[in-house]
Amino acid sequence: MRVPLPGNTIVPFLTALAGMAAFISTLFSLTAAIVGSILTLIMVGIWHWPSAHDQDMASAKAEVADALPVSTVMRKQGKQPPFYYGTVLLVVIEAVEFGALLASYYYLRSGVDHWPPGDMQPPGLLLPTIATLFLLASAVPAYLADKAIQKDDQRGLIIGYAANIVLGAVFVILLIIQLTQLSFNWAVNAYGSIVWTLLGSHIAFIGIDLLWSAYLLVLSFRNYFNAERTSAIQVDGLTWYFGVILWLPIYFTIYLSPHLF
Repeated sequence: MRVPLPGNTIVPFLTALAGMAAFISTLFSLTAAIVGSILTLIMVGIWHWPSAHDQDMASAKAEVADALPVSTVMRKQGKQPPFYYGTVLLVVIEAVEFGALLASYYYLRSGVDHWPPGDMQPPGLLLPTIATLFLLASAVPAYLADKAIQKDDQRGLIIGYAANIVLGAVFVILLIIQLTQLSFNWAVNAYGSIVWTLLGSHIAFIGIDLLWSAYLLVLSFRNYFNAERTSAIQVDGLTWYFGVILWLPIYFTIYLSPHLF
């Protein structure tokens, strides 16, 4: 595939400004940081919005001698475009990050006789348990959407993605509600910090993945995907399944383990 280089555009510069603003805002305001992050993601979406050349399957499938394998359409069995392997590395990085957070939780737990410390009560089980059921259920339409587009079923892809986004959004909303009901915040002690960090990081991960899924849903309405161009759907499924599996040890650690030991 011959990929034309972009012409003069201010979008990368605006994306960098939004990202810098989001990063600096973390020092002063969580709300501003969230707004800045959303603006950054929007700018990235605009930056990478497929052009007519990118949408054209003939151009996507055209092979150029000695060219790098950057096409979103891979014609050789078992091959994937570069962004697929980049996402695999992202999953590895996130696994290490959350593994370190979980290890920190149990390290803090090992240093005290009573957990949570003092007269603090562990978080309630009702809302996070319901949220967990919604998150587990969301993996089903994500899987069905992937299988649908492999059969060139555009309608099945759209329905699967829409259901996945709704179920994932319910999960995020329920967890945010549960966070607002906690009797402690991240600044009260080490327990509060690790609980808020674990939950906040996972909510952010799922939230960003929801935005990415919504982006792909919009492209699906434009018939961008088909049986030959499925890698982006598979990548999104990979990160979504990871987010679902990742939640299980977090749920056990924060909500169940204080009642068990």
